[in-house]
Amino acid sequence: MLFLLAVLLASGLFLWLQAVFGTALGAGDGDSAQWVQFGPALAIAAVVVYRRCTGLESADLRSGVRTGRATWQQAALGVGCGAAGMLVWLVLMRVFGLTDSLFTPIAEGWVLPTVLVWTVLGSFGEELGWRGFLQPQLQGRLGFWAGTVATGLLWGAWHIQVFGEGAIYAIGFLANTVALSFLMAFLIGRGTVGAVWIAGSVHAAVDLAGYLHGPGSGDGAGQVWLQAIVFSGVAAVAGLLTYRFGGPERRG
Repeated sequence: MLFLLAVLLASGLFLWLQAVFGTALGAGDGDSAQWVQFGPALAIAAVVVYRRCTGLESADLRSGVRTGRATWQQAALGVGCGAAGMLVWLVLMRVFGLTDSLFTPIAEGWVLPTVLVWTVLGSFGEELGWRGFLQPQLQGRLGFWAGTVATGLLWGAWHIQVFGEGAIYAIGFLANTVALSFLMAFLIGRGTVGAVWIAGSVHAAVDLAGYLHGPGSGDGAGQVWLQAIVFSGVAAVAGLLTYRFGGPERRG
């Protein structure tokens, strides 16, 4: 698929640029500001160019960034789900002795505003590709369940560095990205209108809440598996509520 190839090439380009020029924070390999987050967005630009050159329509891409009546309501709900899941995870890590402290200020300190803005923009940059394009494409081909699982696995595998942490950690990380993909899919509901804004809100909330960590939080296999379990529960609740109340009506 053109998109996946473009993601790999764009991500490689951004990793090289970051290694050479650093980021707005002045670091070439820091955790808080990663150019590579914009790889999926650049890949979407490549898809648009290809479609225009071949005379293909891009209505599906426009649908993801359009807003409907329920878009902002679902986006706000996504922020709540993402933040709540992360806070539960942080508290459970403390309860189970997986971290020594909580709510530690992030290391960058005075550059906090830059980190926050970068994180939000990067989250939406990723979701322009993952949920704005790839997930509906795969759901259309494989069905809702298999398509959502496939997107979660591809999204997780894109974070290639996790495979250097060992098999147990990597599998837990993939389980978490699949759980988050289902959470986003349930919140997006039927159709694709507003998918980027809803999924980006979940993604940004998770990443921002992740800065409220104690030393070593999120670095071990037990921690990533605990996060996967927490977000599986959050996704299950979102799915049950969607089934119970029918989900938001959005066409696209």
